[in-house]
Amino acid sequence: SSMDRVLVHSASFGSNAQAMAAGLAVLTVMEDEETVANARRTGDLLRERLAALVDRYELLHEVRGRGLMIGIEFG
Repeated sequence: SSMDRVLVHSASFGSNAQAMAAGLAVLTVMEDEETVANARRTGDLLRERLAALVDRYELLHEVRGRGLMIGIEFG
């Protein structure tokens, strides 16, 4: 029926067992090595040090971000 097509969902690697195994291995390593927590700590330190530069240099307007995804606004 036409409703059968509405319920179909696909993904690029959805039926690829090797890709799924590789993805699971990556997530396992990230969890074991506490990659996310390390990125959070390192990002906090980096933002803190960059924020100190905002007060010193007129060119820098704002530092923001989360983890190691950091944006620096110039202006």
